[in-house]
Amino acid sequence: MKKIYDPKTKQYYLVNEVLYTSFTKEATRIRKYEQYHGHCCCPYTAIGRCDGCCLDCPYRITDTLSLDQENEYGSNLYDLVATNDCPIDQHCAEKQLLSLVIGRLRELDAEADKMLMIWVQEGVISDREMARRLGRKQSTFAKQINRIRMELRIICKL
Repeated sequence: MKKIYDPKTKQYYLVNEVLYTSFTKEATRIRKYEQYHGHCCCPYTAIGRCDGCCLDCPYRITDTLSLDQENEYGSNLYDLVATNDCPIDQHCAEKQLLSLVIGRLRELDAEADKMLMIWVQEGVISDREMARRLGRKQSTFAKQINRIRMELRIICKL
């Protein structure tokens, strides 16, 4: 006879060998799947008590946030939620367009991530200053960036 731990009742139950093997295989399969996907952080000492019910597990890593949960700045996500002026479909479309434009920019220029970081840090920056920071000639960079802008405008019009 083997023991299986039930975390809800916090008791051990005696079961036969076949049931114990079946239970532990299934619990291990679920635990490993959740660990692989980053949802479980069961320590080695808690593996014997794992029942495979990860939704109730204290070691579950949740990737969802509550709107009223405060962040390190003292505000919450509910404060940041858009008003009804702009529907969620438009937000999704804008996010999809932005990811498409950034993906195309990465295809067109090898230093796209560096350019994006400079734009994020500086906001508005001249082509001359961008070329200087990237270590390129200003005339070459101007031709390249104009070609990139034309292609990205085409994507944005679609």
